[in-house]
Amino acid sequence: MRKWSILSACAMLCVPLALADDRKDDSKKAAPTAKAVGVSVGRKIDDKVADQFQLGKIARGTEVELLVRSPDRPLLGFEKWSKLTVEDDKGNVLNDPRDLSRVNFAVLTQVSFDRAAMTFSVPAGLPGKGATKVRLQGELLVLCGTEEKAAEAKKFDLAEDHKAKAGDFEVKVVSKKGLYRDNGEYRVGSAELRVSSDVFKRNVVKSLVVKDGDGNVLDVARPGVGSWVPFEASSLFVLTKPVKQGTVVVTYFDKSEQAKVAIDLRVGLGE
Repeated sequence: MRKWSILSACAMLCVPLALADDRKDDSKKAAPTAKAVGVSVGRKIDDKVADQFQLGKIARGTEVELLVRSPDRPLLGFEKWSKLTVEDDKGNVLNDPRDLSRVNFAVLTQVSFDRAAMTFSVPAGLPGKGATKVRLQGELLVLCGTEEKAAEAKKFDLAEDHKAKAGDFEVKVVSKKGLYRDNGEYRVGSAELRVSSDVFKRNVVKSLVVKDGDGNVLDVARPGVGSWVPFEASSLFVLTKPVKQGTVVVTYFDKSEQAKVAIDLRVGLGE
């Protein structure tokens, strides 16, 4: 009896320790990191010439393309810069560190399908004469998704323009033949579905599952083109094979949290 009591006490002690280890492991999630993957410099030209081209065709200033990776926390997108200084290797400051409104935008941010990475450009002024590198220092705040939930629409007709509600989301068939990529090749699939919501300010959709009448899960792919729509928080999915009706399940992140990304990057103008 004494031996059983000792073992029971040990088991009771081990359970809280295991839970504590789980919490400890959760707190050890890797912080998102950033890398400069591109830089461009647009020299100033005569306004009368520049105004005759489409917006953005002739850039004025420096743009550094950043790639943020987050292997442990799913990214929802860009939140804001808490601080940022951009300068060249001649000591010229290329932005106003006191006013970050010009770089606090999320419209042109693109998030990867698996939400493990995202990319966006940081605009700044022109580097000084003879400069060869640009340095970015600061702290970026990104938004990460938490608390996965699911909503479904049953007996969903997969006919063009049909739409239905799945919880807080609208699912609509925007095309009867969607384009998707398979091992680098473009292929024509069946119905293309758009998932959007007026409740969430950002695109919080993680995945879409479609089941036929027998409960079989159908193959759903991400579009090959057109998957990123500026000003619109929506996701597109393509059924690879036709089906008339099914159950649509939307998995999404119901909550979010901020994560800090420390920035200290140098990128060469000649690289």
